Amino acid sequence: MVGGKFGFIDKSGKEIIPFLFDNATGFSDGLASVASEGKEGFIDPTGKVVIPFMYDRTCAFQQGLAFVKKDGKCGYVNASGQAVIPLIYDDADYYFKNALAAVKQADLYGYIDRTGKLIVPCQYKNAHGFNEGLASVQLGDKWGFIDTTGTLVIDARYDYAGFFTDGVAEVKFEGKDMKISRNDKSIFEKKAVAVNAGQEKNVPKLTDAEEEELVRQMLQLNKAHKGPLFEKVNELNNALKPTMIVNSKGEINRQQWRSRALELKKSSLPEAQKQAEAYEKELAALPAGVQQLDLHLAITAYLQEVNRFIKSCDAWADLIYEIVADAEQVSEMMQHIETQLQSMNLGYHFLNKLTEEYALSKSKTGKYLTTMKAAK
Repeated sequence: MVGGKFGFIDKSGKEIIPFLFDNATGFSDGLASVASEGKEGFIDPTGKVVIPFMYDRTCAFQQGLAFVKKDGKCGYVNASGQAVIPLIYDDADYYFKNALAAVKQADLYGYIDRTGKLIVPCQYKNAHGFNEGLASVQLGDKWGFIDTTGTLVIDARYDYAGFFTDGVAEVKFEGKDMKISRNDKSIFEKKAVAVNAGQEKNVPKLTDAEEEELVRQMLQLNKAHKGPLFEKVNELNNALKPTMIVNSKGEINRQQWRSRALELKKSSLPEAQKQAEAYEKELAALPAGVQQLDLHLAITAYLQEVNRFIKSCDAWADLIYEIVADAEQVSEMMQHIETQLQSMNLGYHFLNKLTEEYALSKSKTGKYLTTMKAAK
């Protein structure tokens, strides 16, 4: 950006397309979305306007199609500017996922394919894009999940539902935030943790005294590591944020991507990873049988989410170092990182809640497990 205007340079820093635009995205399918005087269109790598400045909103091309919006209606154009999917929708996904895009018509959502054919009728109060073959939809006041044929595969019983990533989705049920697997089983819900504990093989049965001692050791371990780990992960998240700053139209400033990617790789990422590994190492050193306890499962689940978040941040650093990542890649990666961040926070809060329950039981009865076992 120069003088508040956007343009394009090559890898040597030489100006290729003058800094004339109010906004701009990277090139995708040979075209870039640019804005001028309140309208948006597309240019080619020479700076020639290929699709006129006539739209109120545009997004980068993806496999020959680009989302456009004009006078409150949405559709998709090809590289020639032809509206191959007419601007007849009140709302629409920016990109096709699993070959489908959610669209809104007459206050209800459905899904179309890349030819514009309506695959899933407009019948939902709200809907999200597909991911991993499933999409969350709102029927009445409840959310569930459909597959790409429109079949309801997870019943609409949730107060809210997000999308699946790595086989897990965030939902809200009876006022509680939790995560579910594709078979609709709760992951961060206490009863599920207790059931899963019984699946460990060759785990010795513990006496009450042994369980008490193991819980005490884990609580001490958690107290020693939780704060430092949270601090390092928070530092990583804060270092990540400047690379994801967007303007009012959703575009990102890529100018400092490479330097910030190097900063992430040099300090924030390895420091967070080192802290997580230290926690995991001491947890693994605990006596056999600890794996069947709720607290161990909660700590393990939280550490898994921490590692997934760190891994996602590492992948993001690799992506932005190259600078030329297309808009779809950037959007998908940002969405993935946000999901991992939320999952990690959910695991953190669940672990805190569980440790508070142990502390309450200890204060009331002198033992960690008395009220916990009664609750089961």
